[in-house]
Amino acid sequence: MKIRLPHFLSRLGGDRSGAVLLLTAISLPLLLGFVGLAVDGNVWYANKRIVQTVVDSGALAAALEMQRTGNGDEMYDAVALTATANGYDPSTGDVLQINQPPLYGAFAGNADAVEVVMERAAPTLFSGLFVAEPFTISAHAVAMVRDIETCVSALDPTASGAIMVSGGAEVTLACAVGVNSSDDGALTESGRNSCLTATKVMVVGGMSGDCIETSEGAVEGANPVDDPFATLEEPSVGPCDHNAKVRIGNGDVTTLSPGVYCGGIEVVSGGNVTFSPGLYVIDGGGFKVAGNSSASGTDVTFFITEDAGSGARINFEGGAEVSLSAPTDGYFANGDGILFYQDQDAPSNITHHVTGGATMELEGILYFPNQEINFAGGATTSGNATMLVARQVKFTGDSNLSNLDGTPAVVNPLLISAVLVE
Repeated sequence: MKIRLPHFLSRLGGDRSGAVLLLTAISLPLLLGFVGLAVDGNVWYANKRIVQTVVDSGALAAALEMQRTGNGDEMYDAVALTATANGYDPSTGDVLQINQPPLYGAFAGNADAVEVVMERAAPTLFSGLFVAEPFTISAHAVAMVRDIETCVSALDPTASGAIMVSGGAEVTLACAVGVNSSDDGALTESGRNSCLTATKVMVVGGMSGDCIETSEGAVEGANPVDDPFATLEEPSVGPCDHNAKVRIGNGDVTTLSPGVYCGGIEVVSGGNVTFSPGLYVIDGGGFKVAGNSSASGTDVTFFITEDAGSGARINFEGGAEVSLSAPTDGYFANGDGILFYQDQDAPSNITHHVTGGATMELEGILYFPNQEINFAGGATTSGNATMLVARQVKFTGDSNLSNLDGTPAVVNPLLISAVLVE
């Protein structure tokens, strides 16, 4: 058979059989590269989210711990614990850095901020075939603590005069006042020489008065102030340690121990009581300190149960001297800094009285969520680490409340929150 060369070459040049296979063979590495990059891209994105979650959560934990303890070692421990729970793994080469103050960004050098930076080697499942140099996934976050603004709060949603300053009362606060009542007269100031001074006043409803002085403004129509202790756990109450009222008589000098006082505690005129550190449960009766008597104690908390009845009130009378301070490590799971706490289900017809020349130095949180507290008739309260949260608060008759600044927020985790600022 004769094959004519010109004709064969002509047919060969026009033959397209096998071209697809040839093109596929040439383009296959490129196609695999695109597929590999797509797969690796999804893996990188997932890892980027993990790294960002680690630094976000770590920065928040660091800010809270820095505010709570100011201890660098504990701050680092808190970050490590939180970061590990969210995917940080140093055994795989992850690198975590904590900077206080931050080294990068808009908050660099700000001593009130803390920064967390993390680096992780990018996994290269396919792209390593085409990318000569490995690269790193990194993220950083900066957090700061935001303290609660208010140190005196009235929680009643509708009452007129939920906070009242009258009859010569002088209230001077280095913090804000919050009033949740929507009434037109939710906060009232009246009477000669009466005055309320605070950094800020925030009222859901309205206010009235000639002497409401603030450095940051008085706002009507504000949003309600959240009850910061709404989730505060109550202590478990065991059987009575004292079945009847414990009474410290005239001339008695007594030291009491923590326990369950089912008849309440009364210090009569001329009595003197010292409370040893611990938790005092008043389960029936109240807590009364009469004129010309004294009560003192450090690292103490008083819890009034819901079963104590309408007589379960605090009553500090004229001439009484009371000096009490709460623990920094509290007796509740989340209640550090609590000095007085009345059960949220206790009756609302209870009014606590501080009257007639009683002098108090109270350091800690006073929490009466469903009750009223009345400072009257020359009562004087000092102590710059006091926070008061109650259903209603009244200051009348030459009472004086001064120098409160809400610093219990430093030791109570319910009163501080951290926010990401970068």
